[in-house]
Amino acid sequence: MNKVEKKTQGEVKYDVYLDERRALIEAEKSSSQQFDKAILTLAAGALAISLTFIQHIVPHPKNWTVYFLSFSWLTFIISILSTLCSFLTSQSACSRQREILEKEFFSSSENEDHMNTMAIWTKGLNWLSISCFILGVILLAVFSIANITDVKGVNMAQKDKTKKIDEGFVPAKVPKKPDLEKKGYIPPPPPKKPDSGPKKDK
Repeated sequence: MNKVEKKTQGEVKYDVYLDERRALIEAEKSSSQQFDKAILTLAAGALAISLTFIQHIVPHPKNWTVYFLSFSWLTFIISILSTLCSFLTSQSACSRQREILEKEFFSSSENEDHMNTMAIWTKGLNWLSISCFILGVILLAVFSIANITDVKGVNMAQKDKTKKIDEGFVPAKVPKKPDLEKKGYIPPPPPKKPDSGPKKDK
C-alpha cells in the first residue's frame, strides 16, 4: 500500500513538473516573440525618426556629429538584420532539439551528440541585436542633443536681432544743408535753358 502511495505521489509530482515546465516554455516563447517584434519596430522607427530629424529640424548638422549619426544607422541596421537572422536560427534550433529528444528516447546508443549549435547562435544573435540597438540609441541621442543645442542658440540669436530691429529702430538722419559761409564753397551751376528749336536762317 505504501509503495502504491509513493508511486502515485511521484507521478503527481512529475505531472506538476511537466505543467510548470510547459508554462515556462510558453512564457519564454511569448517573451522571445515580443522581444523580436520590439527590436524590429524600435530600430526601424529610430531610423525613420533620425531621417525626419535631419530633413525638418537640422538640415545642416555639425560636421563632427555626422559620424555619430552614421554609426547609429549602422548599429540599427545590424540590429534589424541580426533579429531577422535569429528567426532562421531559431527554427533550426527547434528542429535540432527535436532530433536530440528523439535520440534520447528512442536510441540505445550513449555516445550521441546532444549539442544544439543553432540554439547558441540564436542567443548570440539576440545579444548582438539588443547591444547594437542600445548603442545606436546612445549615438543618436548624442547627435540629436549636439545639434538641438546649436539650433536653439541660432533661434535665440535670430529672435534677439528681430526684437532689436522692432523695438530699437532708429530712422536715418536728415542730411545736413551745405554751409554757404564756409570758404571754398562753389554753388552748383544753374541748369541750362531748354533748346527752343532749330535756328532760322537770316
